[in-house]
Amino acid sequence: MNKIFSSPKNLIFWSLIVLLIIGCLVFIYFIWQYVFLTSRATIPLGFLSSYQKVAKTSQDIVNFTNSARQIIKEVNLSDLHSDYDQVLSLINQARQKNNQAHDLAFELSQNLKNMAESLNQLKTLESQRLGYEAVALEFSLVSEFIAYSQSTNNFLDSLTLAIAVDNFQNRHRVSEVLKNVNQKVLLINSLNREYLNKIILLGRSLNK
Repeated sequence: MNKIFSSPKNLIFWSLIVLLIIGCLVFIYFIWQYVFLTSRATIPLGFLSSYQKVAKTSQDIVNFTNSARQIIKEVNLSDLHSDYDQVLSLINQARQKNNQAHDLAFELSQNLKNMAESLNQLKTLESQRLGYEAVALEFSLVSEFIAYSQSTNNFLDSLTLAIAVDNFQNRHRVSEVLKNVNQKVLLINSLNREYLNKIILLGRSLNK
């Protein structure tokens, strides 16, 4: 079997990249469940509604990103000698899922804008400040995710070329694009940790 990636290590590396991002976005949903739905305080309905939409859109992005990851894993298990057309079809499917996640990121940006506009419903200046700081971080995270999804398409384009013309230069290009994706993941995770800390602080401030 002729594996598309140069070594099993590269496949594991790619899967880890996507799983890290999934972990980031899923936390947004669970923070919604834990911090706000279990809060003792009366949370303004406008703010709750906007945050719920942020959580829902984030979960949809997770689903599409996870679908793309599964397809990429299937690509690497394919036999190029007998399944060449099928492999290209799978890459196109992964690109479609990635593009759907990319489009939803813009929808998430609008949801975040609505959430920011609802922050003045929070009772204290401290809660409003923490809310604005959290939204600012999440905007940065979404911006980086959009860049990540574009890098993922670059990876899929490079992979397609490496399949068509199997040489060292094209395989090296795939490896370099993976490094670029990984750098974006590290930044996304850093921003996400800051965001989650702000949301937890916001939840505590609402319970004071």
